[in-house]
Amino acid sequence: MIDIVNLNIYKKINDVALLWNEEVGFIYPITDLLFKHNVIESAYFSPTTSFVALEKDKVVGFIISKMWDGNQEIPSYINTGWISLFYVARKYRKQGVGSLLFENVEAEMTKQGIKTIHIGRDVNNFFPGVPNDFDVLTPGFLEKRGYVLGRKTHDLIRYHLDDVPEYACKNDIRFATSEDEEATMKFFLKNFPGRWHFDAKKNFKNGLYDQYLLAFKNNQVVGFMRMSTPKDSMWPYSLTWYQRFTNLAGIGPLGVDKDCRHQGIFDELIRYGLYVFKKRGIKEIIIDWTSLMVLYQRYGFEVWKDYTYVSKSVSN
Repeated sequence: MIDIVNLNIYKKINDVALLWNEEVGFIYPITDLLFKHNVIESAYFSPTTSFVALEKDKVVGFIISKMWDGNQEIPSYINTGWISLFYVARKYRKQGVGSLLFENVEAEMTKQGIKTIHIGRDVNNFFPGVPNDFDVLTPGFLEKRGYVLGRKTHDLIRYHLDDVPEYACKNDIRFATSEDEEATMKFFLKNFPGRWHFDAKKNFKNGLYDQYLLAFKNNQVVGFMRMSTPKDSMWPYSLTWYQRFTNLAGIGPLGVDKDCRHQGIFDELIRYGLYVFKKRGIKEIIIDWTSLMVLYQRYGFEVWKDYTYVSKSVSN
């Protein structure tokens, strides 16, 4: 008999990662550090709307969810919930376990005022959608439960940097310092309000200035590119699967002031960033969660993973 138990009651939460790693860890390995960062210590992790499926005391399925905290800085996230990670052991599929898990999480989220549920795309996310290299049953299962499949998004990768030439910037491009915080936040509010501004504000508060490569014009920030490695704290999503690589780095997000586009700033940020990572001995670079494949192909990137946006509207 399968029991569905709330994670607020079932305290052995690390058993969730154990099941995942036993069955799909060779593709998407979840380390203790990653699970701690994305789930246990995430401010948005919601144990009361997360569940495990147990046979006796053994985890055979789970669903990890998150909810927005009501912060007004990202209005589109208000009344939003996310299913960050879900899985049912192969042996227990087509027995209604997945349906029970989803019924429980949807019921509890609805009670707490959630109106939209996304699969992935959460803060401290594992995935920006449903990975297309999982079995083909997943989209059909979700559609039967009322979820809507949307557009595709991608993770891109560059596997080698041997051919990256030395690059000297023509414009004023350098890594941020604490003195740049006010100008950088002004830039984000103007051009990228919402999650990019929210993340940058949080990262600067935690002293992560050197992850942001900035472009300046007339002493104003006109472009940025986040550059990260697993040695940094507060990883971006691009480094999630670092264990699969020799020496991985992440690029992104990346953007240019809307009044300064088509002036070569984007190109300079990318070329200089690649050169910096080459000097640091980086072997692979991932650009995550993007649809701009053709643009980044110019810089040696290719598609590594594909995802499908999936969401559902729910109400009381």
